[in-house]
Amino acid sequence: MAFSGQLAPLEVAQGGLLYDDWFGVWASDPFYSALMAAVLVFIQAVLVNNLADQFRLLGDRSWLPGYAYAVVATLLPEFLFLSPALVAATFIAWSLRFLFFTYKAPKDAMLVFDAALWLSAASLFFPQTLLVFPAFFIGVSVMRSWRLRDQISFLAGLFVPVFLGWIWYFWNDLGAVFRERHLAGLFSWPEVELGMETASWVKLFLLGFLLLVYLMNAVQFGGGKSMLVQKSIAVLYWILFFISVLQILQFGDYWEILILAATPAAIFLAIAYQRMRPLYAEILNGIILVFMFVVQWMISS
Repeated sequence: MAFSGQLAPLEVAQGGLLYDDWFGVWASDPFYSALMAAVLVFIQAVLVNNLADQFRLLGDRSWLPGYAYAVVATLLPEFLFLSPALVAATFIAWSLRFLFFTYKAPKDAMLVFDAALWLSAASLFFPQTLLVFPAFFIGVSVMRSWRLRDQISFLAGLFVPVFLGWIWYFWNDLGAVFRERHLAGLFSWPEVELGMETASWVKLFLLGFLLLVYLMNAVQFGGGKSMLVQKSIAVLYWILFFISVLQILQFGDYWEILILAATPAAIFLAIAYQRMRPLYAEILNGIILVFMFVVQWMISS
């Protein structure tokens, strides 16, 4: 629907100045916005698939995580077009790669720095990404014991990209705009609107259904696997939890923030597919696809 023109880009949360500079031209045209979104989703699917394979999150190597990511990243109409959150989502899987590596290198503080660095770099495109940092902070404590050096490295990793970004825009007489957009605007949530359209209720039902699947399989996802996989699954749950809370705080506005949770959601969906009988996996996949098209049809009509 995005490429056919039947579905127009929806209103999304304001991005960072770097997003405006790099992607502003693409985002203004519906066709090229959908095309760039498809390219980004393909890149993200490859990254997520490599992440799952590298750390044996599914046990055997397969393309199932990449396929699951493609499904998750096209669930909502907001995901089908270029947006600041979609660009920022590219950095999540890459940041998780360094975070998972910290388990095997408990004394390497640079891995902690790198994990925070890429998360902070994502905030230059979508400032609200910084609000997910508590999940990554907790994630480091899950993967290994915290040291003071690790905590300093994590905070330094968060600080460096934002500071360098401010320096660049300050040099171009946009320092005040950068501070307003990237720092002051972090907690400027939309006004609460309890009344939602039918399409929003369908979205909530779809997302609630997936969340129920994940919660029902929480024990089985990491059961019988290595300690690294169990810890990695726990980190993914923390990220999914924090982003779900952020979405709840917005009361249904700006749904594209959920794309930041696409990496853990896709890995969990892939594990669920793998653990089910083929027939049940096909039924689950069919249910998800039907609801996805229903939401898109309701939005476009």
